[in-house]
Amino acid sequence: MPVGVNLLFTVLLWTFFTVILFSNRKDKVNQWCFAGGMIFSLGVLKEYFFFDLIPFLEKNNVVLFSMQQAEAIYSVMTAALYLLAMPAALIFSFYFSDFHFISQKGFMLTKWGIVAAILVFVLAFDPVKYRQYQLGSLFFWAAISVYNLTYGVWLTMNMVRAVLREKNLTWRKQKRRVAGIFLPLLWYWLITIFIIHTLNIRFLFQVWRNNVVLLSILLGYYVIMAFREGIMGLKLEAAHYRWSTDVKAVQQGAQFVNHFLKNEVTKMEWCAKNLAERSGTEVPEEIGILSRSVDRLKYLIQKTQLYSKDIQLSYSVCPIRNLVESCAESVLRQSGKNITFENHCGEKDCILCDPFHLSEVVNNLLSNAADAIAESGTVSINFDTENKREYILSVRDSGAGMGKEPLAHLFEPYYSSKMGDEHFGLGLFYCYRVMQKHNGKIDVKSEPGAGTVFYLHFPKRAESKAGIGVWGRVWLYSCFGGRK
Repeated sequence: MPVGVNLLFTVLLWTFFTVILFSNRKDKVNQWCFAGGMIFSLGVLKEYFFFDLIPFLEKNNVVLFSMQQAEAIYSVMTAALYLLAMPAALIFSFYFSDFHFISQKGFMLTKWGIVAAILVFVLAFDPVKYRQYQLGSLFFWAAISVYNLTYGVWLTMNMVRAVLREKNLTWRKQKRRVAGIFLPLLWYWLITIFIIHTLNIRFLFQVWRNNVVLLSILLGYYVIMAFREGIMGLKLEAAHYRWSTDVKAVQQGAQFVNHFLKNEVTKMEWCAKNLAERSGTEVPEEIGILSRSVDRLKYLIQKTQLYSKDIQLSYSVCPIRNLVESCAESVLRQSGKNITFENHCGEKDCILCDPFHLSEVVNNLLSNAADAIAESGTVSINFDTENKREYILSVRDSGAGMGKEPLAHLFEPYYSSKMGDEHFGLGLFYCYRVMQKHNGKIDVKSEPGAGTVFYLHFPKRAESKAGIGVWGRVWLYSCFGGRK
């Protein structure tokens, strides 16, 4: 079996994209990155097959394919590479930039448009004859170059836009690194294959092979980042984790801490009860302090269990105004401050969601708003139904606001900028996960001294995904009075 640059390059590509897939096998970004990488590997695999393996077999009098059959296989592999690699990379960029959340309809139309474009090229250029087209058709090179370069420009715009729009500094850094790995590889391939061949610069026809050097450098960089801070879901020094947050690690850590705390709290509660009984009618102040501490620890355990466990949604149509009023009353009783909650949600404003989890999210946001206000202030809650793509529930406070540093880590587990024994840094992490489960998102705007506003984005027409059925859609329609 001949071993050369083409085979080594193929194995390197397979290794690189397999590592990416297993970094986070359930993530669509990783899945489509792997799919695109496997298709791109056809470029060097076909070169190895046709220019290394077939001559080696002929030299050793082993005939597995006729030259015509070998050329047909080479052509089909080339067609698959030229027609499928960039579409797969484009879909990867859609998931990378959350385009499937922003415009579900646009995402579906784009996928069907890609299928149509592939079919047009299959009908225009016979996949079995791609070797002939490569050697003698300038029109073929011009057409296939426009096809692939269009995808390349579109993909680049998606990835750059995703980096620029990301407000969380930690995740922006992750996205910038991923774009820095894939865009140089992609454009080196596009330029050395399509632009050079279309312009017929013959002495540069084989320069695409230098991509193996670039790939080796970028693979080394990927591994270094995996050891340092983690990239695309892989952190080699610890364990597999999701891109933005290690949900599994949070759950395991919370389970361990809760188990330990439960045992200790049970002992403390038993001791406090026995001491109170022995004290008779006059219970010492120290026992009261101990009992209150036990109650706070039990509350902490309860909230930690809720915020760290896997979230399962139970959809129903929820009147937003009533939900907000209930949460505001609860927070107002607990805060003890002079806070005015302005509920601007309409009487008919409803949303398809899990009412329990959404109530917990709104409670978190209203509690945070109350904490941000010193003694008196205003918290304004609005529900926007006019946006064409999504419903937006916003919570705006007149509090102290936040700087860039806390904003950068706001949705990370166990991060809290507040002091006190009731702030354990899982509330906003939980809110982030609940909105992800709803196929939506949460974001925030804040400046020191100018207050903070949180936005909950719910994609419209979510009832089909939730399986609400015909009568549920009728109910939702009636709640909004026919508004879309």
